Formats: sequence, structure tokens, C-alpha cells
Amino acid sequence: PLELYLDCFENCNNDSDGDGVCDENEIFGCTDPSFLQFDPLATEDDGSCSNTPWSEPIITSCNSTFSLSSDLGIMLDDEPLSIGDWVGAFYMDENGEFKCGGSRIWTGESTTLAIWGDDVISEEKDGFYEGELIVWMVWDNETNQIFENIDVEYSLGSQYFTCNEFYIPSSFVAFSNVTQQLQILDGWYMFSTYLEIENSNI
Repeated sequence: PLELYLDCFENCNNDSDGDGVCDENEIFGCTDPSFLQFDPLATEDDGSCSNTPWSEPIITSCNSTFSLSSDLGIMLDDEPLSIGDWVGAFYMDENGEFKCGGSRIWTGESTTLAIWGDDVISEEKDGFYEGELIVWMVWDNETNQIFENIDVEYSLGSQYFTCNEFYIPSSFVAFSNVTQQLQILDGWYMFSTYLEIENSNI
């Protein structure tokens, strides 16, 4: 055979788990279709199956608590948060990517969400820095949509992380789209916007 990983009878030279897939051809991922991370191409389960839409936060020695009250009335556009949706707090890692620093599934009952701070002993950034902006996201389990445009107002605490803080939001609203009204007069001139638009040719 042309493939070096097969013997003369086209059997695997290396098949450590005996599943009939040569070690060189194994695709690692979630192999359980009941989980969100299910990968139909995966041949070897790598333990990534989880019913959370984001990676699990790293548990450190510093955390704060965010209250998720059933009286808060979290809204996704014009619809209330439904059972099975997820709320997550995100920080920016060294590569400029958002990482989950705490999340909680909504069960319809009041609960709390732990927000984890950075472990100062470890070399990599694995949580929120003191004073870092808390970025919120919500995952809608019915549409598999992640809402990234979140408006949160606080009656206790602020939008910035502080170790051992207790946060009580007074409102929490998620939007699928953000709009900004601009008054454009006749003629040519420059304007600025806080939106990142997909098509800048307007």
C-alpha cells in the first residue's frame, strides 16, 4: 500500500485503542451527539464533550460573585431568558481573545455566578485582572445564538472586576444587533461611529 501506516494486508500498523482507525488518522473531538461540542468527524473522544457553550473557567484563589435573580428579568432582544440558556463573563487573554471567566446555566431559579480572577502565581493569564472590564455574553439554547451586545447596569458593584466583590445587577439586556443613528446632511464630510460594520462601503 502507498500509505506507510498500513501493512501489506492494509491493516493498521498502529491502532493503540483497537477501534479500526489507524493512530495516524485519528481525529480528536467530542464523539457524543448529545453534547453541544459534538464533532461528526471525530473518531477519538478527547474529553471535550460538555453541555456548556464555552470552555470551563479556570478555578483560581480569587473570585467574585454575580447575582442572577429570578426577578432581574434578563431579556434577549424582546424575549426573556429561558431555561437552558447560559450567561458568561469573559476576559481578554494574552492573545487578544476572549476567554470564559465564569458561566452559569439559567434554570429559572435565582442563583449566583462565580467570576474568577487571574492566578498571579501562574505565568499565563487565566482569569480577570484587578480592574479589568467584565465582558458579558449570553447563549440562547433554542437558536444556538451567542449574544455579545450586552447592556448591564449595577445596583452594587461595577462593570470592572474586583476580587471578593459581590455584584448585583439592576438590569441585564442582550441584543442580537446594535444600531446607531447618524444624521447625514447633503455634501461630503467625515463621521465616526462606535460600531464595527461588516461593509464599510456606505
